[in-house]
Amino acid sequence: MMRGAVSTPQPRAAEIGAAIFGAGGNAFDAAVATAFAQMIADPWMCGIAGHGTAMLKPASGPAVVLEFSATAGGRVREDLWAGQKAGRAAVG
Repeated sequence: MMRGAVSTPQPRAAEIGAAIFGAGGNAFDAAVATAFAQMIADPWMCGIAGHGTAMLKPASGPAVVLEFSATAGGRVREDLWAGQKAGRAAVG
């Protein structure tokens, strides 16, 4: 029996990841499905090619931690989001 845990800021994304486990998927399958669901639930906070951290623990061997950072676009300025509230971003 597959065991696993899924944790996300959005409950529906965690439910989707857990459903992948329930359907026989592995931890990687659940992580990818959860990330996509989280991206739909919080598009301003999550996205493909963004910042992330993943800890992978194979059945044998040591755990591996992957960390990757998003890069800013060429038109980003230091003051771009100055004065904006959380959850909002300047466009233009």
